[in-house]
Amino acid sequence: MTRMKQLTLVAIVVTVLATAGLTLAISWASSGGKPTVSPPAEGGSVPTLPGQSPTPSSFPDVNASQAIPSGVTCPDAWLYFDNPVMHYSVCYPADWGFSDFSSPKRFTQVPGESLYSVNLLSPDYFSSWPSSDEERLNSNAVTLTIESFPPGLTRQGCDPTVKIDIAGVGATWCQDTYDLLPGPEVKFAPGGARHTLVVAAPLDRSPEVDPVIPRAAQDSQPTSGYRLLMTMTAPTSRYLTEGTLQWQIIKTLRLD
Repeated sequence: MTRMKQLTLVAIVVTVLATAGLTLAISWASSGGKPTVSPPAEGGSVPTLPGQSPTPSSFPDVNASQAIPSGVTCPDAWLYFDNPVMHYSVCYPADWGFSDFSSPKRFTQVPGESLYSVNLLSPDYFSSWPSSDEERLNSNAVTLTIESFPPGLTRQGCDPTVKIDIAGVGATWCQDTYDLLPGPEVKFAPGGARHTLVVAAPLDRSPEVDPVIPRAAQDSQPTSGYRLLMTMTAPTSRYLTEGTLQWQIIKTLRLD
């Protein structure tokens, strides 16, 4: 993948599955479906395999766990991650970890070339590491992908239009349920075995542009209108039992 493509990386399964050599068939449009679980009252997709081979970057690696700065509060015993390229920070449970899906080991440092799109995974991913694309798609683990979503693009699956306050800004959210069929193909259905929660937050500051990108490519990039896309994917059963935790992680988002 070129660095220009990384800057405009979007969470759409067509791109992901094509990269993995898989196929996609959408037989039910879920964007009009009703949510199965609402976000916690107090806070008021499609399968993704975003770990594509990055190209070298001039961005330095970033510690996966950093000191919590003054004025920021994370839940007890949670860790803190700040992404200087995408201008956000997030808290996460200490037994979760970052990965590019290439190893069963958690990142101690998130590579600079991965900062446009990071993957935060629940602990069972690392204890029972799926070594193939098919196993990853069917994994019982929870995957949170946080990435840049450029203006003017749309994603496959639901459209995040339901308003919600995240990080003090007017974010939007939606969710999909679907089944993976042989192939695998995807069939969206209200009672599907897989669940994806999507939250989109507008970015006041556009992502940093990697200096290794050719000047012509830099100049062609939008200068504003980016959104931060948080895509949480897991078995539907885990969302029904652990939806509060998934929302709790999302709601720690802070925009710089």
